[in-house]
This record gives sequence, structure tokens and C-alpha cells, in this order.
Amino acid sequence: MKSARQLLEGLDPNLKAAPQFAKWFRALGPAVANLGAPGNTPSIKKNAAWLEANAMRHFGNWVALREGVLLGSDPDHVTLHRDLKQRGELHGAVFVCIKNG
Repeated sequence: MKSARQLLEGLDPNLKAAPQFAKWFRALGPAVANLGAPGNTPSIKKNAAWLEANAMRHFGNWVALREGVLLGSDPDHVTLHRDLKQRGELHGAVFVCIKNG
């Protein structure tokens, strides 16, 4: 990353303005955090309670939760994500990998 950033910074100023470099400046630029409203504490507590009560039944899997409700479980995070997206249930889902340590 550092080398790529240095290459971009070393470009001629006229090239820096070229549209084909805009995506690289955006991708390699400083990280920006957009903070929204504070987290939904009741939702976090519901998910934590679900994990405490049910985690061992899903050991070795990824689980997706929303408001303390299991949306899905799969050993593969990508498969679980794709499944939720296809069902239209991705919004607000929290993904947790249940494993040792």
C-alpha cells in the first residue's frame, strides 16, 4: 500500500487530475469512518443472548443474526452472505464465526 501511495503521489500534477486515476486515489487514500447514530443496544443484547444460548449448536459455522433471531448458519461466510442477499435479509444482519479461541 505504501509503495502504491508513493507512486500516485509522485505523478505529474496534470496526470493526477485524470479520471482514470480518481478511483486509485480514492482506494489508496486515507481511511474515512462515517459514524452514524449510536448502536442499537437492545439489538446487541438480543444477539449476545442468542449466542450465549445457542452458539454450541452451530460450532464451526458462521451464523447471521438480527435482533436475536437466527437468519442462517453455514460453514462458509460467503455462502451464508449470498443466501441472505438472495432472500433479501442481508440488511442489519450481524455475522459471527463460532469457533474456539
